[in-house]
Amino acid sequence: MSGPSLDIYLLFIIATGVLFFLGITIIVIILRSQQKLLQAERDRLQVIQESEAKYRRFFEEDLTGDFIISPSGNILSCNPAFAFIFGFSSVEEVYHFNYSSFFPDPSKYKSFLKLVETRKKLEYHEVELRRRDGKPLFIIENIIGEFDEEGNLIEIRGYIFDNTERKHLEQQLLQAQKMQSIGTLAGGIAHDFNNILSIIMGHSSLLEADTINVPHLHASAEAISKAAERGAQLVDQILTFARKADIVFESVNVNTVIEELYQLISGTFPKTIIVILKLSPHLPRIRGDQNQLHQAFLNICVNARDAMPEGGTLTIYTGIVSTQKIKAKYPDARDCEYVKISFSDTGIGMDENTRKQLFEPFFTTKVRGRGTGLGLAVVYGIVSSHYGYVEVESEPGKGTTFHFYFPSYKEKSIPDRVEHIQHPIKGNETILVVEDEDMLVDLLSTVFRANGYNILIARDGKEAVQVYQEHQDKIDLVFTDSGLPKMSGWEAFLEIQKINPDVHVVFASGFFEPNQKKMLQEHGVTDFVYKPYSPQSVVQKIREVLDRIAKETH
Repeated sequence: MSGPSLDIYLLFIIATGVLFFLGITIIVIILRSQQKLLQAERDRLQVIQESEAKYRRFFEEDLTGDFIISPSGNILSCNPAFAFIFGFSSVEEVYHFNYSSFFPDPSKYKSFLKLVETRKKLEYHEVELRRRDGKPLFIIENIIGEFDEEGNLIEIRGYIFDNTERKHLEQQLLQAQKMQSIGTLAGGIAHDFNNILSIIMGHSSLLEADTINVPHLHASAEAISKAAERGAQLVDQILTFARKADIVFESVNVNTVIEELYQLISGTFPKTIIVILKLSPHLPRIRGDQNQLHQAFLNICVNARDAMPEGGTLTIYTGIVSTQKIKAKYPDARDCEYVKISFSDTGIGMDENTRKQLFEPFFTTKVRGRGTGLGLAVVYGIVSSHYGYVEVESEPGKGTTFHFYFPSYKEKSIPDRVEHIQHPIKGNETILVVEDEDMLVDLLSTVFRANGYNILIARDGKEAVQVYQEHQDKIDLVFTDSGLPKMSGWEAFLEIQKINPDVHVVFASGFFEPNQKKMLQEHGVTDFVYKPYSPQSVVQKIREVLDRIAKETH
């Protein structure tokens, strides 16, 4: 091949090579571009997967209960926190339930849907639901409704906080405030009522003495005295509820109190009621008033008896609760073990509404005339005054259990009780009687003079100071009420003490606040009389004090 043909052939070869090279180059470029696109897509997918994993981890590990539901209540998605809040052990269990089943009744769920449709969004909305086991659940929810183009609700997303513990603490605080307010009122009523009862008891006592030879009048006087004594017991209950009763704290073996209680109720309760004791043999002592504890426990037992009209079982249990466990229940509890006493009956039980009102004064489920409604209010007052706690578990038809918790007390010894010694009551000393209730003044004057005493009278604190100033040389003893007009008994005493530092005073009151009594004792006052009192008890006390003064001065 030569000449032009060779040239054409060479050009063809060169062109073919160039085209081949260009083709290869283009293919390489396309492949590299495709590779970059594939890598970019892989990177994008990885970012999406990481984002989804991050969201899923956040969703599952979030402490709030996150959820998505349909308007019909089907649970489309939720996290473990949501399951835990409602009492489920796993998310899978939740999907077998409808969200509407967590509402107390179906109408509540319908109201919830209408609220979401109207507001579109709910922020920090408080609502009461029910756990899987039916127990109340108070939650705070944040909700967003998803709507289609036509404005129809298609999905509900949200998250919830469990607010149950806080709600219970708020209820406890409100209950404590209510009880404190009613207690203050009850204390004031009891003070006035004690004065009235003192007058009734005093005059009925005089009538009893003067009508011994007139049987029908004597019987009437005795009936008046007994009625007044019942009134005095009611006042004691009111003062206990108001936490104003004078409490004698000592080392108490709770098992002993329960065993004494058992002896009482086993002989008086119907034979159809079986009482079972489960007492811990190594129970620490508590510090308290044995009589009040006996009263509180007896009230619980009587209620248990009334809740089992057809018979049943009352189980009384004592045990120990560790510091850690009691602190978990009650953060303000003392740093010590607590003694637990439980009373469990198999009676008719109570519904939630009854449980909420249980410790309110004058609330009773008994028929008219069968109960005052003060029993459990008194129990509450006793427990509070002993720095204890009380819990109630009850459901209709499933009986009732009361749990009491009292701080343990290390001291083992119990102080010996001092026996009361009777003294002759007559005398000829001069007594300053300070009392603002006219009928009590007349009663005390009559009784004191009948027993040979000379009487000076003052009707308020200022008059008491003035009378003492004028007659201090002949006054042997001051008998004063603590609550007086113009100047209190405490203030009058301080003024009289300035006149005579060695003055001897007997204070009378329906109750003494612990701080008030402590201040009086720090200023040398050791003698107190509690209203309502009988004339005999007052004169007896006056004679004891005067005899002691005579011994001290000779």
